[in-house]
Order: sequence, then C-alpha cells, then structure tokens
Amino acid sequence: MGGGGFLAFPKQGSPSMARKVVVVTGANAGIGRETTRRLVKEGARVVMACRNVDAAQEVAAAIRAEGWTGQVEVGPALDLADERSIGAWCSAFLKKNDRLDVLVNNAGLGPQLESYVRGIVLMAQVNYLGPYALTRGLESVLARTAAREGHARIVNVSSVTSRFAFIPSAREFLTSHPRGQYAHTKLANALFSNEAQRRYAALGIRSCAVDPGAVRSDLWRKQAVESFRSGPLSWVIGLLYSPPWDGCEAVVHACTVPWERDAPRPSGATAPERDLRFYARGWFASPAVTAAPEGGGRGLAKQLWGLGALAASVLDWPTRFVTLGLLASGTRAVRMNPCALREDLARELWDESAAVLRISPEPVA
Repeated sequence: MGGGGFLAFPKQGSPSMARKVVVVTGANAGIGRETTRRLVKEGARVVMACRNVDAAQEVAAAIRAEGWTGQVEVGPALDLADERSIGAWCSAFLKKNDRLDVLVNNAGLGPQLESYVRGIVLMAQVNYLGPYALTRGLESVLARTAAREGHARIVNVSSVTSRFAFIPSAREFLTSHPRGQYAHTKLANALFSNEAQRRYAALGIRSCAVDPGAVRSDLWRKQAVESFRSGPLSWVIGLLYSPPWDGCEAVVHACTVPWERDAPRPSGATAPERDLRFYARGWFASPAVTAAPEGGGRGLAKQLWGLGALAASVLDWPTRFVTLGLLASGTRAVRMNPCALREDLARELWDESAAVLRISPEPVA
C-alpha cells in the first residue's frame, strides 16, 4: 500500500486549497472546527454547515481573527435529523454557489438510547441517512465543479469501530435499533463512500472515508453512555486521546491529498477495489487494526481484534506526543472492513436510502 508504514513520518506539502469551496458539517466544534480552520489556513473558502448557527458564528469570527488567506462563512441551520432542513440547506447553498470542490460529512452522534425519526433509528438518520441526503442534494454542483475543474471530492468521516460491525440488510440497519448503532453507522459511511465512488466516478467526483482515530471531541460528552462522560473512562479519554487540532489531520489529508498518491494496493485486490479509499493514521493504520476480518470476526477472535483497536486508541496520541510528531503521524489509504467492500450491500443501502427519501437512486447526468 502507498504512503509508507503505519508509524511513518508526517507528510508535508499538501496542495494548496486556494479558491476551492468546501462544505464541512458539524464545523462548530471538535474535528469539524479544526478541519475548517486548517482548510481556511490553506486558502479554501469553507462554508460551515451546523445545527447551532450562533456557535458557528463565534467559531467563524475566531478563525477570521487569525488572519488566514482563506475565507469562512456560516450557512443556514442544518439539522441532519430533519429532511426539510437538509433540503432547505441545499437550496440555499445552490442559490449562492456554483462551485463545490469538497464536501466533508463530519457531523454525527455518539451512542444514544433507542429513538426513532419517522421510523428510522435516530443515530442511523443523523450519522448516515442525513449525510446521504445532503450529498444527493449537492451532487449537481459537485458534478459541475468536477466537469470544470477536473475533480470534486466527498469525504465521509467514519471510525475504527466500523471494522467491528456487520450490516445484514439495509432495511434492518435503518429501522432496527440494535442494527442502527454507532459502529454500524460508521460502517454505513464506508459503504456509502464506496458506492458513491462507483456511481460518481464517471462524473469526476471522488469519494472516500476516513478514520480520524481516537480524539477527545464533543462526541464523548454528548452521548448516552454515562461512563464515557464522567469517571475513569472519561479521564482516560482526556489523557490519552488526541486533541481535536491533532485529530483533524487524517480528515484534512483525505480532503487535500492527490487522489492517486495514496492508492491502496492490497494483495489480490481487483481494479475496482483499488479505486476505493479508506484513510487511517498512525496506529490506526497498523495491521493490528486493519487486518481484522469482516465484522472483526467472531467470539474470541473478535475480542482480540477489539483489543488491537483499544491498544491503538491508547498508544496513538502518546506516541506522537512523546516523539514530537516524528512517529505515528502518517496518514495513508488502508484495508477497510471487508463488509464495506460488498457491492451488493452498498448498492442495496444506496437504493433503500433513496426510496426512504423518495428520490431517484440515479445520480445527476
């Protein structure tokens, strides 16, 4: 695989984002905020897509005050749990913009109690179906940009937990709480990325997923599991997980790296698989994580692969911190959960999502 070893030195010299237009969801906090800041620093015009517009305005003002060459602006309120909000946001963006180079689907929920939105599991709605609807609403401007500029990109923020999930069917994932939990939504992000790459490639739109690693973001504070919000586990997260300004690196890499540079070359991979991208960084790109079988395996094997992911979680940021970023800083395209490579499941999920939203499954011509 390209990009060097999993403890590779950090890559330097990302191509300039000058004049490029980027949409980042959940941009008012955590990884989304730092991704926005970094892309503005590299010259992009970033449109923040957030549910809390007031908080987003404060963040935008702080970024502007730093004096970077790029621009930042706040779009209307975006609630990924509300189809009307998503449609209104897309309409407002399309009225003001004829260009979109990168769409970063970053916003999401951590583990939640059982809850539904119009019959869809809340977490599946916010973490997967909402981003799917937003992407479909913006695909026309992505396609126009790709035709004019030669390239446009979709970046879906996934997670290491995607490696230990399995989705038996699209309908069950969307409507059954046990199958619509956090890890499953992150697997759905990877399935969606792969299917979007297949369907959009002829239009010049590229699609990838990225695991940002273990980051002490707001996701931990706003989830339903009490032990992650307070007590010993929260202390471990605060001490050993990376701060958002470091945790955004893999996402920024996925937004800016030349598409061909990190092309994965897994043994025995077919040509279509070599067009797919799942990015990971540092210890999260190590074989102890990436070599896990479909769904992480079963029984004891799954527990062992889970321990590998846990080890990566507690070693990743400390390794970078102690070595001043010399180790565990490289990001590269890696092997994903084999379940994410199932074309039949990815196609089924895409088509079922279109049916739920009452839109055509076919991309813009």
